[in-house]
Amino acid sequence: MRQLLLHSTALSFVIISSVAYADSNTLDIKQIGSDFELNIDQKGSRNNGTIYQAGERNKATLKQDGVNNRSQTYQGLGYTGTPVSITLDATIDVTQKGNSNVVSGGQNLSSNSSSKVEQKGDGNVAAYSQFDAKNSTSTLTQIGNGNASYSFQDYGSNNTYLGYQEGNNNSAQYHLTSSGNLNSNNIKSTQIGNANNSFISLRNSSNNEVIYQNGALNDVNFEVNAAYSQKSLTQIGDSNTLKGSQYGANQSVALTQTGNGNSFVISQINGNNTVKNVQKGNNNKGSATQSGNYGNADVNLTGSDNTVDVTQNSSTSTTSTEANLAKLILTGDANKIGLRQNGLSNTANLAITGNSNTLDVNQQGNSNTLNMTSNISSSVGTISQQ
Repeated sequence: MRQLLLHSTALSFVIISSVAYADSNTLDIKQIGSDFELNIDQKGSRNNGTIYQAGERNKATLKQDGVNNRSQTYQGLGYTGTPVSITLDATIDVTQKGNSNVVSGGQNLSSNSSSKVEQKGDGNVAAYSQFDAKNSTSTLTQIGNGNASYSFQDYGSNNTYLGYQEGNNNSAQYHLTSSGNLNSNNIKSTQIGNANNSFISLRNSSNNEVIYQNGALNDVNFEVNAAYSQKSLTQIGDSNTLKGSQYGANQSVALTQTGNGNSFVISQINGNNTVKNVQKGNNNKGSATQSGNYGNADVNLTGSDNTVDVTQNSSTSTTSTEANLAKLILTGDANKIGLRQNGLSNTANLAITGNSNTLDVNQQGNSNTLNMTSNISSSVGTISQQ
């Protein structure tokens, strides 16, 4: 068995293994061809490993055990800067154990490929891109505290990024860009722990994102300039926050917060957008603003001392919204709910149950409709239609 191969071209059915027990080693591997399998094990600190795959059905495994190690993995374009005609069914598996390690790389101009990165330790960083890839999957797992991950999906279609972080003070960033509205890339992110952060930036893409956080003092931020995107955001715990802005039509956000002292602020600019919010707990706050026609706001609050404000209005002073729908369900005591609709043919459906609640509803425009069902006592309500 050969211990090390730095460059291999047009080989088939080759298996190579290498083990290094030392510090400050450098490994540079190129797999160009088909059915090439590589296993690398680096034990020590300040080691560097680079793997580049081009061809079909190549496999590479890199294990690094120590601190301050570096690894770079590329499937397709990225290592040499020269496009590869075909990179199919490639597999890369990277494992780092220790602190202050870094992984970077990407699936670029590749199809049906997969990459898996696992980091165990504190202060680790992982950055991975999917550029013009198709039907490829990238999986990142970080266990520890103070870790950071960066994901980039540019162009391509039907790609999936799976992120998992367990620990405290971790951060995850997702940057998505495409040349059209029908790319259908997917992101699924899970964060378990406290004081974690997720950030999503979306441009010209129909990506779908599923974000899940379980813990306290967590935060989600998103900025969207696109159409036909879908988001599912779940926060379980106390004192969590969510803020997001969407510029574009036909977008949806589904937010679930369970716990106390949570808050959300969502802004949607353009038409045919949907926001659905479910909050369970006490002392929660929420604000949703929709500017455009045919917006849909669905808010369901259960608990006490909660506050929610929903606004559906025009994007400019001369253009009114039309046919917006607001549905608000409030269950509990000492809650405050505010609803404002400005435009034509808007509908508000309200259901309120509990004691000492405060309601403020204002509809400005023509042909608006308000339906309200209440089972309350010692509550205050103000309703205005102009």
